[in-house]
Amino acid sequence: MSRRTILGSLRDARMRAVLASPRHRRHSHDTLVLEVTGRRSGKRYRIAVSYVEAGGDLLVFVDEADAKRWWRNLRGGAPVRVLLRGRWQTARAHVVGDDDPTALAEALARFVAAWPGFVDLGLPPAERYSAEELLPAARGRAVITIRL
Repeated sequence: MSRRTILGSLRDARMRAVLASPRHRRHSHDTLVLEVTGRRSGKRYRIAVSYVEAGGDLLVFVDEADAKRWWRNLRGGAPVRVLLRGRWQTARAHVVGDDDPTALAEALARFVAAWPGFVDLGLPPAERYSAEELLPAARGRAVITIRL
């Protein structure tokens, strides 16, 4: 395991602990714990992820999606649990990936509109981007849509 992976795992474990504690309020406005069950293994994974609320959905941005595996368990839709604002809730998650670039660009536009500046897409700064402008930047990325 690389040093970068170990440090990332330690940061993730620390954030999961904070979000499960009474001190969660400081981070709960933009970070949640997502519990995903492996499709083949049945193993549960808990990941601290940044999110935005947009139109009643929670959106999670997955950068460098090809290098990450956890989100693949959500393809085709899957039940999940989220620790949101100190409470565990059941939800349904769907992946919007680059297998449907237009849908991904639209989801990315919703994410960027809700949290400008969070994602570096290699585009010139703008207040808002259209889905068409984001289409080239969508490759290799995914957005998880969570509906409570």
